[in-house]
Amino acid sequence: MSRDHVYIIGAGFSKSLGYPLARELLPEVWRRLNRGDRDRLGRIVQFHHPSFQPANVDSFPNIENLLTAIAVNEEMFDSSRRAVGNFTQKDLANGRKSILVTIEKWFHEIYQSGAAGHAWLDEFRELVQRENAALISFNWDLVLDHLLYGSKLSATSYGFSSATKTKPVLLKPHGSLNWFSAPTLTASTRNEIFQDKAANTTYFAFLVPRSPISKHGRKYEPLLIPPTYMKRFDKPIFRTLWNECTDVLSSAKEIHFLGYSMPDEDRHTQFILHCGLHNQIEGKLKPDGTRTLGTGKAQVTIVNPDGGAFKRTKEVVGPAYKCSWIENTVENWVLRTTQKPRSRV
Repeated sequence: MSRDHVYIIGAGFSKSLGYPLARELLPEVWRRLNRGDRDRLGRIVQFHHPSFQPANVDSFPNIENLLTAIAVNEEMFDSSRRAVGNFTQKDLANGRKSILVTIEKWFHEIYQSGAAGHAWLDEFRELVQRENAALISFNWDLVLDHLLYGSKLSATSYGFSSATKTKPVLLKPHGSLNWFSAPTLTASTRNEIFQDKAANTTYFAFLVPRSPISKHGRKYEPLLIPPTYMKRFDKPIFRTLWNECTDVLSSAKEIHFLGYSMPDEDRHTQFILHCGLHNQIEGKLKPDGTRTLGTGKAQVTIVNPDGGAFKRTKEVVGPAYKCSWIENTVENWVLRTTQKPRSRV
């Protein structure tokens, strides 16, 4: 897949639409949990973060720290204790699930409240359609999905088919709130979804945002990569997505980081970016071990009011590339950009 324009989307893109940044997630999740779930999760949080006090928002850990700690506890459970203590492995799994399902429901509420109804989003849609761009989004929300494709959302929209060459493509390497694996959904539910087969495994995506619940009250977890320091991308669908991300980065003429903070712990994204930029200069690897002709260095633009995000991104991109910093919100940048012809810096 080859695209001249690539947009890398982070939480700052959706901030003005009412979606939270990562550091804002856990306090709101806590507020939304019922008393029983708060009590059970509280014991887990308190164990891993002894200074945690529910009444003090400043004492809440970062969600990545907490979910990473839970993952380590699960992995080391049998190796660290001779008997079950204050919580079981099932409690840990349920605690993680309660966090992710609550975020899923919350994000659906934001979307249904009209989060997509902003003029600058329409301008952005026209921009990426005109450029036939590729978007790499690390956000779980469904704003871009329905902004770009509406009722025509399909497997090709997400890069699972070569038929996307003439339209913008949305790559979501951390998953999406409307994606589910086949075994989790009943046959009757599948009438509302499309399917894509990757490595003989079937996945489904809802065309209309929703949080499915079984007739027995079971809540289904969407196909997401939890925000931990030990992310795992072993499912075929994610291997396909990361390959596509490397591919579009390898030949892009312009790369725009929109509201993406380039966190130090997100090593997978940094690695794929290194691969893509290396290929721009050295050429893509072919099956026989030789390389294609390199397409040359892309113009890199970083749109973020946070100077720290610019510095981190610039360091990852490396000194061989000139990085232009737009010290502004994504919304303001879009409005400014679409009001005049774009020029290369």
